[in-house]
Amino acid sequence: DGKYSIMDLVDIEILHKALEKFSLASGFTAGLLDYPSRKILISTGLRNICTKFHRASPESEEICRNSNIQLTEHSKELQELSIKTCRHGLVDGVTPIVIRGKNIAYLITGQIFFEKPDIKRFKKQAEMYGYDLKAYLEALSEVPVVSENQFKNALSFLKELSTIIAEIGLKNLELKESTKELEVEKSNLKEVNIALQVLLDKRHEDKKEMEENVLTNVKQMMIPYFEKIRKTKLNVHQKTILSILESYLNEIVSPFVRKMSKKYLDLTPTEIEVIYLIRFGSESKEIADIMGLSPQTIYNYRKNIRKKLGIENKKTEVRSH
Repeated sequence: DGKYSIMDLVDIEILHKALEKFSLASGFTAGLLDYPSRKILISTGLRNICTKFHRASPESEEICRNSNIQLTEHSKELQELSIKTCRHGLVDGVTPIVIRGKNIAYLITGQIFFEKPDIKRFKKQAEMYGYDLKAYLEALSEVPVVSENQFKNALSFLKELSTIIAEIGLKNLELKESTKELEVEKSNLKEVNIALQVLLDKRHEDKKEMEENVLTNVKQMMIPYFEKIRKTKLNVHQKTILSILESYLNEIVSPFVRKMSKKYLDLTPTEIEVIYLIRFGSESKEIADIMGLSPQTIYNYRKNIRKKLGIENKKTEVRSH
């Protein structure tokens, strides 16, 4: 999307070494320019005629700079390699490095000839800019003459090499950013979990407080009335019913009941009622009278209860459960 520069995507030092080897192996120069600033990031294999003469003189160096601008502008318009003869008479070529439709840099090579140079022209340039003629002509003789096809192949190779490196760099950068986003999401999720845990802890505290309030209210507001009723003239049956009600109430507000209810999930409500009466100390006949059932029915209930509790053939008492 154009938010990355060539320096974000490519290790310039590694690419520099690769282009240096290219220059040594092929004899071609190589240069990497940032887009859109045209800042020179890499230059390898430069000719003496350029470094010691054309770019050494302020006046002729300005001409070199303008030639590069014209060359890259032409390449930008075409979105492909561009070959031109600079105003000093050497052939240069440039190709844009395009990643996902976006121009991110320029690759330049050149400082060559497609045919033998016109010596008269270069003697005139030496005189124009005050170069040492002998040294200038010696530097001119070092400039290679190559075919246009050979030059285009070299330029295309440089483009492919740099594009591959930049594509790999882009994928690595996107991977790093995705990893960073995942870390941020992970951090946010951790904060959400912490917040949820705080809410759960608060809910647990509120529940505990509510249970304590219920227990306190029962003890302070209901138990005293049970005591007053007990002091009145009650027959044995009424006293039993009152004790059972009081026992039920205590069990409801007791943490023990919560544990016991899980243990007795397989029991029917009637079986649980029988267990409460057994735990209260009632015998089968008394339980039968209270519940309005026959003693045999209560016996059957007790037998089923022992079987469900796993104490059918044991001496363990039901009231101990």
